[in-house]
Amino acid sequence: MKKTKHIIIAAIAVSVITLGAVVACNKEHNTLTETNVPSTKNNPDEKALLHYVRTIWQKSDYIIRTKPSAVDHFCSMENISGFFAYANISESLVDRTAKLMEDRITSVTIPDTYDTAVCHSCNQHALSNYVEQCRQLRNVLDSIHMYEPDFNDTLIIQLPPFPSECEYRCWRAYGNNIPVYFNDPLLVCILNCYIKEHMKDAKDTLHELMYQYKPIDD
Repeated sequence: MKKTKHIIIAAIAVSVITLGAVVACNKEHNTLTETNVPSTKNNPDEKALLHYVRTIWQKSDYIIRTKPSAVDHFCSMENISGFFAYANISESLVDRTAKLMEDRITSVTIPDTYDTAVCHSCNQHALSNYVEQCRQLRNVLDSIHMYEPDFNDTLIIQLPPFPSECEYRCWRAYGNNIPVYFNDPLLVCILNCYIKEHMKDAKDTLHELMYQYKPIDD
C-alpha cells in the first residue's frame, strides 16, 4: 500500500510540472529556438523581452557552469562587456533587450511610493552579483531536477508582472538619456532585479516537489 501511494504521488507531480508551454532548447549550440516561446502576456514586446531574457540567462548559465575560472576573472574586473562576449551574448541582443526593458519601464506610471533617486550603487559589483545569483539559482534548479529530472528550467525565467522599483532605479541610473554603450550595465542591473524573482519561483517549485514526494506513512 505504501509503495502504491508513492507511485500515485509521483505521477501527479510529473503531470503538474510538465503542464504548460515548453521552450525548445538546443544544448549543443546553447541557444533558444524562436518558436514555442511561453509568455505570461499577449503583448508582443513582452513576449520578445521574455524570449531575450531567457536566451541571455541560458547563455549565462551555460558559461558560468562550464567555464567558472574565466567567469570569475571577468567578475574580478567587473568586465560586463567581456563576460557577454565570452558567453556569446551579442551586442545586438544586449541592445534589443535593454531597449525593451526601457520601454517596459517608461510605458507605465511610476507609483509615488517608488524611490525616484538615481541609484548610485547600481554599478557596484553588478556582474559579480549577477554571476553569484545565477549560481545560486542553478543550485536550486539542480535540486528540482533531483525530484523532476525533465523539468524545463526556462519556465522559472519569467518577467515580473509589472516594473518594480528595482527596475526603475536601474533605468534612472543608466537608461535615462545616456549613451547606448551603457546598455551593458543597464541590462545586468535589471537582470539582477529579475533574478530575485526567479529565485523565489524556483524555491517555491522545489518546496512543492519536496512536499509532493515526501514519504507517506501507512
